[in-house]
Amino acid sequence: MAAVLVLGVAGAGKSTLAGELSRRGLLAVDSDEVLARWVDGEGRCVKYPAEPDSAWLAAHYWHWDGERLDALLREADGTPFMCGTALNIMDFIPHFDLVVLLELDIETMMRRVTSRSTVFGRSGATREWLIDWAPGFQRMVKRLGATVVDARLPAKTVADTVISLAKEQGLLNSSTHESPDGP
Repeated sequence: MAAVLVLGVAGAGKSTLAGELSRRGLLAVDSDEVLARWVDGEGRCVKYPAEPDSAWLAAHYWHWDGERLDALLREADGTPFMCGTALNIMDFIPHFDLVVLLELDIETMMRRVTSRSTVFGRSGATREWLIDWAPGFQRMVKRLGATVVDARLPAKTVADTVISLAKEQGLLNSSTHESPDGP
């Protein structure tokens, strides 16, 4: 089973891309909705506090559920696009045939995070954590050989690019999944 992983920092447009790919008839998963959860150092699920401080963030992790990912990939009808990021993402890279990084500069990331409905990164300790984490994460993913897509581009352009990359790798039929507004 072929599968595509789309990674990016907060505000890179992973959830937006999942929605756009789904509108085009592709199997796209926003991992924040179905795979990710906060865990403690023992891997137990924990409740996210209203205002986590730096000590809480140092002791808890946004992780994907590996069993749930395996089930999603096994049950997929077609090529799934998993859109999201987690601190244990390196454990899952081998599951994917194509890894895409939606690259974003810090200034744009913070502008987007500040204007969105989710709270992580908007203020306080989460904002500082995100600013410290994002550059290293993007460097690491690029070193792994991810294909980089400029996340500052319009969502439809990003979707067109990701679909083209999947087609080039032979992961999608080349005659389907054009932009709803034309090729």
